[in-house]
Amino acid sequence: MNVYNLTAHNSTDKQCYCVIWRLEPSGSQPTKCRTCIRLDLTPTEENINKKQLHLEEVNLRRTLYVQDAENEDSETKIYSADLQKVFLLPRMPKVKDSFFTSRLVAFNETFAVKGKSKKSPHYCILRHEGKAGRRADDVACSFIKFIQLQRDAESLIIWMDNFTGQNKNWVLYSALIVYINSEYCTTKNITLKYLLTGHTYMAADGLHGKIEQYVKKVGNVEDFNDFAEACNKAVSRNKVICLEISDFMKFENVCKSATGSAKKKSVGDDVSFLKDIVEVRFIKGQQEFFYKTDFRDEQYKETKNLIKRKTELNIPKPLTTVRGVSPKKKDDIMKALVPAMKPSKRLFWENLPTNLMFQIYWKKVSYAYIWTKDFV
Repeated sequence: MNVYNLTAHNSTDKQCYCVIWRLEPSGSQPTKCRTCIRLDLTPTEENINKKQLHLEEVNLRRTLYVQDAENEDSETKIYSADLQKVFLLPRMPKVKDSFFTSRLVAFNETFAVKGKSKKSPHYCILRHEGKAGRRADDVACSFIKFIQLQRDAESLIIWMDNFTGQNKNWVLYSALIVYINSEYCTTKNITLKYLLTGHTYMAADGLHGKIEQYVKKVGNVEDFNDFAEACNKAVSRNKVICLEISDFMKFENVCKSATGSAKKKSVGDDVSFLKDIVEVRFIKGQQEFFYKTDFRDEQYKETKNLIKRKTELNIPKPLTTVRGVSPKKKDDIMKALVPAMKPSKRLFWENLPTNLMFQIYWKKVSYAYIWTKDFV
């Protein structure tokens, strides 16, 4: 990733401004988490002690992350999972209009193998917003697809970042409870472990960096097939899975999650609020899950009466209708960018599904512009 610094020079004799872009690597400036920055701003004795405890927790989780990889065996697979930053299609850096056109959002949920085996593949589970978006059930379907590919693994351990909205939510937990208890799942237990926010660099992030490097080398990524090819060729061990509409299911929250003012209270009988969970385990045959709020704990805590009453744990039927994109977005891409593509790349955009529900219009009111959504 590059950082651009803008410097303006005024030439009085010519009465004009000359704008110079200077390119500097972002690596020249070390990154820190928000907690570290906040504690460094006011280095009181209390904050110094807090930062020391914070870094001890970072080192503990990082040590466990490395130990899990070293302790892998034939029955247990270790992965790190992360969603790559949204990729906008088409990517045509030499076409000026691409910077001013609303483009298609593509997602890459990466599962990078972390064990000793050098032959096991990394998985890139791809989708784009024409088929599905970024809702919790869409993310859950990427996890389910990955688990389906692990037919020979009795145990799965997945390390992730601590982002509650994406990797730690009740819909994802509900989907895992439902799937692991189905006849289609051969995995006996699935464990999710979370690194500390702000210190979450993992093997999956390394793969994302290599994909970005490959894309810069290639130049144009004109359609979704190009994106899949880039993910596949960036690393020889990458295995790309493009999700079809039949891979998406409408998973719902089957847990007794708290709402409103009770959000920060316990859920079920004794499960902590999600932000406090550092590790969670799902076991085949159990309708509860087991969790830890501290990696130093030797024993798991168990939820009780977690599932809502009169709830059947059945896998939802696959979706039959794609999400679609705004007709205006497709029209803008077709007019501004598709003519600059190779003829073989235009078919994807011509067949891109649309949905009037996502039509967005600009409306001019006095000197201001406001967004309005037209749900037809």
